[in-house]
Amino acid sequence: MALAAILSLALGAGPAPAVNDAAILSPDAPTTLPPDLSTFGFFRDGAALTPAEGVAAYRLNTPLWSDGAEKLRFLYLPKGTTARAQGEGLLDLPVGAALVKSFAFPEAGKRRLVETRVLLHRANGWVAASYQWDAAQTSARLVPAGARVPITTPAGEAISYKIPNRNQCKECHALDNVMTPIGPKARNL
Repeated sequence: MALAAILSLALGAGPAPAVNDAAILSPDAPTTLPPDLSTFGFFRDGAALTPAEGVAAYRLNTPLWSDGAEKLRFLYLPKGTTARAQGEGLLDLPVGAALVKSFAFPEAGKRRLVETRVLLHRANGWVAASYQWDAAQTSARLVPAGARVPITTPAGEAISYKIPNRNQCKECHALDNVMTPIGPKARNL
């Protein structure tokens, strides 16, 4: 039995990776954001964006325009928790929840991931971070100062795609100066 377990782990047939709740809940935000997106464990296989156990893909009925980017959205709720709809259809997400949104453009017949944004619900409130995907599409690194990425849109237009810095996330995701999710409302799902 022990040999079978060792072989299955060595051959990659081990248990599905789990989401790293400690990375989401770190009380020292934003100084303790992991430098690599994979630390959170939201995806089983990196750039393919196959959700890990407990992570669900979702779509909005009315997504915002983002330079023609394809947006892939995911929600993580810690085990034993739920999201509740409250006034105006806003979702009340529990501490430990995470909203994840990746932006991609078609390139040479494939999907090129450019960035992944995360909103993490910690005990002291929501924290935002942006991660930029490398050219090899194998990892995404934290870019607290934001970045500019040259992109050719599906319409053939060359643009300088902007990955927001940590403070710019607040421009859209703040209500009464408090960081908050804005997209996942009951009526938009």
